[in-house]
Amino acid sequence: MAAAPVAMNYSVFRFLMVVLTIQLPFCVTRLLHDVTIVVFHVPPPGNLTSTLIVIFEWILSVLVLAASSSALSVEVYMDKDTGACMFMQPQPCRWYKEAAMLGLLAWVFSYAIALLLIYLQSSRHAQPPAPAPAHGHDQG
Repeated sequence: MAAAPVAMNYSVFRFLMVVLTIQLPFCVTRLLHDVTIVVFHVPPPGNLTSTLIVIFEWILSVLVLAASSSALSVEVYMDKDTGACMFMQPQPCRWYKEAAMLGLLAWVFSYAIALLLIYLQSSRHAQPPAPAPAHGHDQG
């Protein structure tokens, strides 16, 4: 039973908790901002603000992927390689796996939002196409 306290102190799980804790208020702020734009018809922020939002979203996406992958690798190491989960109570290993899988799911959504933000920012600042010439028949 001495393996249980050691298994609870892996820093990658704390890293995952910190990254997801940072991501949660950012997502809530983005939600409130987007709802304000849609419901109250407030103009979207300028180019610099949009660029900073996109950059921060990409940074969070990469951090969530790194934290989730490292947490899942520790769980696989504990379960498959060392067999420590057989000697511990099964609860911590299951929690680690669930936390890592939820982190990977958060990464998928964060990555999709980051791609959408880049597309929206690039399409918003793109030049509109030139109007097509009118096709009329010359009569005369």
